Amino acid sequence: MAPVIAIIQTVIDVKYKAVSVGVFFFATAMAQTVSTVVMGQLEDRLDLDNPANIETLGIVMVFNTALPCFLAGFAFHMSGPYYVV
Repeated sequence: MAPVIAIIQTVIDVKYKAVSVGVFFFATAMAQTVSTVVMGQLEDRLDLDNPANIETLGIVMVFNTALPCFLAGFAFHMSGPYYVV
């Protein structure tokens, strides 16, 4: 989270910094809540509690961790030109 806060503090206007950090933390908390629900639904629908489906569980977990990393990398790449110290 530190790189995001650093970008917010550098790019956002002074009078909007606190609000933007608050919005970021709110959005992060909401995304974590939704992802927990989605993972629970996937686990129920794909019967991932069954030891026979351990490979499917591994694939779901890889996508659950890799996809946000790729999206964050894309977002940092897009905001890079504005982050000049």
